[in-house]
Amino acid sequence: MIMFDYYSKAFGESIAANSPQTARGRRENMLKTIVTLLSLISGFLTYHQNDYRIISEWFELVPNSKLLQNFKYINFKYNRTFHALNASTYFKVNFGNDVVFSAQAYKFSSNEYRLFPLQFNANICQCLKENTFGVQNLYNCGNAPRCSMVKGNYTLCNWQPDYKQFPPYIPTGRYRLDLNFTYFDEMVVLVKWYFEVLRDIKIPKN
Repeated sequence: MIMFDYYSKAFGESIAANSPQTARGRRENMLKTIVTLLSLISGFLTYHQNDYRIISEWFELVPNSKLLQNFKYINFKYNRTFHALNASTYFKVNFGNDVVFSAQAYKFSSNEYRLFPLQFNANICQCLKENTFGVQNLYNCGNAPRCSMVKGNYTLCNWQPDYKQFPPYIPTGRYRLDLNFTYFDEMVVLVKWYFEVLRDIKIPKN
């Protein structure tokens, strides 16, 4: 299950403001909160946003050579506004369904990337199964690994994130998103994605 720190504060305030004094009331309030949270998460998994667009700048990948062999990657300009990624590697172990990742966003401010309250953790196979954030587009080109993941050679080509399925309401600005993929607490690969969130100015029609 993916938990978003960016949206968690509102739930905490809701519980504090509406907590009844009786045990039964607290249980009912907690059930309502859980239902609301599950609805929110479900919305993220199926959401298609048109609030903003993203310009991808570049990717940095740092592999663990104990788990990944012959790791290569290259950034290239896929079109006028978007950089895509080609990558290839050999899995030295059978990862199965046990690769998880943690993501932390940083926003560019005062000439540096500063911690931004958008953080989540997830199992990569669960994300692929549910197409969370549109990650199944990994299979559009190349032979990206499928679950359960086994040893072998894998390639990724012409890949770019599907920002149409990203969370809504991310503020305009430049960002870095760090994704740390781990296998039983051992790093598999660290991905740093640099991008910019833009909103088009809508001119009202006369």
